[in-house]
Amino acid sequence: MTDSVEKPSINLSEICERDALTYRIGNYFETFSNVEQHLSYLVGRLLNITPARIQFLWKDSFTDQKIKTLRRTVEATLGPEHSFWLELKPTINELSRAIEFRNRLAHGLVITEQGETKHGKPGASPYLQYEDFEKIDEVTIQIEVERLSRIGVALMKAQAELA
Repeated sequence: MTDSVEKPSINLSEICERDALTYRIGNYFETFSNVEQHLSYLVGRLLNITPARIQFLWKDSFTDQKIKTLRRTVEATLGPEHSFWLELKPTINELSRAIEFRNRLAHGLVITEQGETKHGKPGASPYLQYEDFEKIDEVTIQIEVERLSRIGVALMKAQAELA
């Protein structure tokens, strides 16, 4: 019999701001990846294809393309007025709006200026990358993680309806 050993943990407020931000960014992309997996599960169930095959086909596809594929799949298999689609559509629209934050976080420039971490949009030129910087912190990212989590739960419920 082994003694239970409590694993050490730390509260994000106990570490430096930049480390907390880095942790939240990782947490965000993990959550976004899970949401993308649920998209492949839905398309797979609708087309009777394994999620692994869908993910193989989507390997080089952007999230926006995956969403468009799901829309076409639902409309082609169930119809545009089917109750399943009418219930799922607002969630898919919300995910479409979330993509802008994801792209900015993944491809934008993060700088620290006068002790404040700021985040810029991906630019067509280095000059444009330094335009429109906004403060970014772990709280902002956590709000987006929670938004993605709600989307993920809605997608899981939709999967269950198709089972």
